[in-house]
Amino acid sequence: MSRMVWFIPIFIMGLLVSAIPTAAAVEDVVTIDLSGSSITACNFSPGLVEGYLVVVATNIGGMVENPSGTPLPFTITFSSGTTSAVYNLSLASDDLLPFGISLGNTYIPSATVTVSTPNASASITVICDIPEEGGGSTPSIPSDGRINMGRGDLINAVYNTRDDSGQPALGVWAINADSKGVYTGRFAYELFEPYLDTPPSENTRLGMVGQTTLYALTSGEFQVVVGPDDEGKTYTTVFSTLPVRGAYQPKP
Repeated sequence: MSRMVWFIPIFIMGLLVSAIPTAAAVEDVVTIDLSGSSITACNFSPGLVEGYLVVVATNIGGMVENPSGTPLPFTITFSSGTTSAVYNLSLASDDLLPFGISLGNTYIPSATVTVSTPNASASITVICDIPEEGGGSTPSIPSDGRINMGRGDLINAVYNTRDDSGQPALGVWAINADSKGVYTGRFAYELFEPYLDTPPSENTRLGMVGQTTLYALTSGEFQVVVGPDDEGKTYTTVFSTLPVRGAYQPKP
């Protein structure tokens, strides 16, 4: 399975032109889960909101309605105050969609992304850190949600995603010469599950996707190692929770 996304901020308008709904079971959707999604920045440029979406829709029986390879149509609304932008997009549960959307030409106090079907909806909201006028500081370019920002992410970018059962997982995108990401595969929840509460007696290799290798550590943490690059270097990221929060680079 191959899926391509941009890793430099883009306007989502250019991405949605070909987003034709391919599933029709929206009447069965009773819950939309956006817990894997994030608004990563709304202060980098006036009116610009950036982040990524991971959408899991379930029916009344708790089954995932948009499993891998079966995108479901959603209405995506980006809003701040009275300003909004609405798009129609089809997403499967393991899709990760980085977005950049302009909601005007001034810095905004907050931003909300709402994902909905005819009978279900969910939203995420962030309060924006507006730069002080005349402060002379420029907001730094944010991460788009990859857990290994600056640690081998020009080789493989690793993101929180979900597996076919809706459980948290890690997705891997290979970055090509045009700075585009090509979906390579994922580390499913079942790899992590035996070690979430019971660390191994020795550091254990759990699998490899693309140029990214996953390990369970005796510390109770997990580790992804990306590389080697053209110079033979490898890059390490360590984390303790799934979905990943607070990943870090260990000291040499």
